[in-house]
Amino acid sequence: MQYVSNWIENVTVKFFLPVMEYAEYSDFVVHEIGKDGRVSHLDDFSVPVDDEVNFEVIEDTKEKRTIIHQAVKSLFPGLETKTEDRDGKKYIIAYHAAGKKALANPRKHSWPKSRGSYCHFVLYKENKDTMDAINVLSKFLRNITGTDDQIEQAMHSLREIGFINYYGMQRFGTTAVPTYQIGRAILQNNWNEVMDLILKPRPGAEKGYLVKCREEWAKTKDPAAALKKLPVKRCVEGQLLRGLLKYGMKNIISAFGIIPRNNRLMYIHSYQSYVWNNMVSKRIEEYGLRAVPGDLILKGATAVHIEEEDVDNYTIHDVVMPLPGFDVIYPKHKIGEAYKEMLVADNLDINNMRHKIRDYSLSGAYRKIIIRPQNVNWEVVAYDDPKIPLFTTDLDKLEGKPLPVLPTERENMASIAVRKKEVTRDLDHCDIPYYVSEFVERELGNDYDSLGKLHSLIEKLSENKTHLEEQVLTVSSEVPKRIQNALKNAEDSKKSLSQLLEEETVLSESINSHLLEAQPWMEDLDVLIGQVEEIERHLAYLKWISRIEELSDSIQQYLMTNNVPEAASTLAFMAELDIKLQESSCSHLLAFVRSTVKFWHKILKDKLTSDFEEVLTQLRWPFVGPPQSQAFGLAAPASAPEVYNNLEMLFCQLLKLQTSVANAATLKLCLYEMNLALQKMDSMLSSEAAWISQYKDITDVDEMKVPDCAETFMTLLLVITDRYKNLPTASRKLQFLGLQKELVDDFRIRLTQVMKEETRASLGFRYCAILNAVNYIATVLADWADNVFFLQLQQAELEVRAESDTVSQLQLGQLASMESSVFDDMINLLERLKHDMLMRQVDHVFREVKDAAKLYKKER
Repeated sequence: MQYVSNWIENVTVKFFLPVMEYAEYSDFVVHEIGKDGRVSHLDDFSVPVDDEVNFEVIEDTKEKRTIIHQAVKSLFPGLETKTEDRDGKKYIIAYHAAGKKALANPRKHSWPKSRGSYCHFVLYKENKDTMDAINVLSKFLRNITGTDDQIEQAMHSLREIGFINYYGMQRFGTTAVPTYQIGRAILQNNWNEVMDLILKPRPGAEKGYLVKCREEWAKTKDPAAALKKLPVKRCVEGQLLRGLLKYGMKNIISAFGIIPRNNRLMYIHSYQSYVWNNMVSKRIEEYGLRAVPGDLILKGATAVHIEEEDVDNYTIHDVVMPLPGFDVIYPKHKIGEAYKEMLVADNLDINNMRHKIRDYSLSGAYRKIIIRPQNVNWEVVAYDDPKIPLFTTDLDKLEGKPLPVLPTERENMASIAVRKKEVTRDLDHCDIPYYVSEFVERELGNDYDSLGKLHSLIEKLSENKTHLEEQVLTVSSEVPKRIQNALKNAEDSKKSLSQLLEEETVLSESINSHLLEAQPWMEDLDVLIGQVEEIERHLAYLKWISRIEELSDSIQQYLMTNNVPEAASTLAFMAELDIKLQESSCSHLLAFVRSTVKFWHKILKDKLTSDFEEVLTQLRWPFVGPPQSQAFGLAAPASAPEVYNNLEMLFCQLLKLQTSVANAATLKLCLYEMNLALQKMDSMLSSEAAWISQYKDITDVDEMKVPDCAETFMTLLLVITDRYKNLPTASRKLQFLGLQKELVDDFRIRLTQVMKEETRASLGFRYCAILNAVNYIATVLADWADNVFFLQLQQAELEVRAESDTVSQLQLGQLASMESSVFDDMINLLERLKHDMLMRQVDHVFREVKDAAKLYKKER
């Protein structure tokens, strides 16, 4: 408050700090404002009558009555129906249920059982907090130490300039450990400090069991012992201790994740607010209450910098400041550097606000630095009793209480911010008296001594009136000529348009005639195109056969000339062609290529085996005795270098054959895993317990009941990971990773199909189970993405893509910086499905409320 007084005193008018004292809760009153701009007041105690709906049954058969009962209960789950005889006729009565039966399912019935069914009312609250209200504010500042002039200047400054839009103290917590310190530790990845800040003992008033819990933690560092001190386990401390008990002291990240997401994000948002408050103070201290070049303003949802030539077009009320994040820009003056310096001091990089855990990545936002309230009016009154009510509330008016009697002598003073009641605004018409009152209030204020200015104000307005009349006369003499010219231009345009329309009609008829004449030709052409496409398919088929035969002839020629290396290379190329044809539907071609590869592979293997045995014989393998000396007259074979060269070449050819066969074997294994996984997915989704949680009867489990099919599916993926994680090369692991992605996408499509069948009951058990399954799979995949094994695969995928040039430099940079993961595409699709399902539920709820409210809207 001291700094606020300084900058207002220097820039605008002399400001003072009043001693504010709320003697009674009624000194702070908030009224809600409707969308039509009208203030809501409590003016009626009556409760709408709870009427029933009935209709006569014309065709009285039990079957038809049953259909009607079922239809009503299906469309309006909160209603009950019964059949009654009235005056010799049968009626079906629909009414709101009461008692345990109706309240058994809160999703289907949320009306109070003892009250009428209505959803439009005025809420009157006394001595209660009201958060985030759009309101007309009436504040009572008692025992003010200031003169009338000072009060008038202060209130005038509030109305004309406004106030600094600081985040309130509730954003930073009320204990000795501010929430922004925890947020800063999260952004620094200092999880030990996060745990310590939440659980360590702290000074100040706290509930007794929290004090005992903190003391136990400081003494033992045992989450189980500290948790026993908490009778309420759902507080942040209790949730963190449960997480440490579940995941262990070495996995603080997972333990912290047990805390609800909104609570976790509160910490980092608190840090953003802390930075914003500090930077706004520096901005106003440095540049005052005016827009300067380099400031930020919003154009739509986009922030842009104010340029030197445009600075006069904006005021301080247009200027915004960013909350730090990766999706915002910063001012182009000293304050932009101040942002960087503050984050550097906190060991953070302003250019890299993305966290390795997606939830903690800060995108940032913009917020106006000065807010000017609307319709600010005030009146100064005197009182001698600090507990006397200074005005009548809505409740006082309904109860007929008289207006408070205030003394005329000013022993104490109270500044009351109230709306003027003498002049009210008619929102349905152009209300001239309202605007005149507002103008006089703005120009003269509440000081009766200012009435002397009225004469000069009237003269000024008269001059403006005369000037406007002259402008109107000038315009009225020029307008007829302009109107005549405009009418002539419009007539010419009309003639041109009519001519163009006639030409368009002729051209359209000509085109239609040609199209009718060309229709037989088009049909014949379609037949010819079909025949050509058929011939092209046959030609492609024959080309494949010819290509395989050419490769077979080449292998035969190489073997006849004893050119084994070229024969092996050609066979490896033929094996690659076999792999490319796996997706083809030409089964006979596949069989032909496969049998040809196997035929030449056997012949070449036998040839290499024979040559290998011959080389070993020349080397006199195996060596069963010690090497014999040259002294005994046994020299090495004359062609020893040649033998070794042949041996090296044979090993190379055998390795090439092994590689081609291994690739084919890996592909076969992937196809086998795919078929097996698809069969298991069919089985788990068709199971009777597919949508029932395995832990439905266990109370100490997370409230999100994951269905059995989702857990079984993630277990299947985990088993596949265990099977291929020990493969020797990264390329083969990436093949199995691609298989897992295909399975996740296939399972997502199946869930989507099942979800569409359940759309009519979007609040039903099965629909919610599908939503839980989608959320669970996305959450597990996000956790897997941080696993060391999948991070290694991400690096291998980066290297493969860099060599193949299949992705942009931006995507390569994201992979290299670990901003994305190998499962990002799947997670995004699942999150999109989850959002769609949630929106369907929201629409369903709004539809039910709207339909249920129609009856009461008519009655009203």
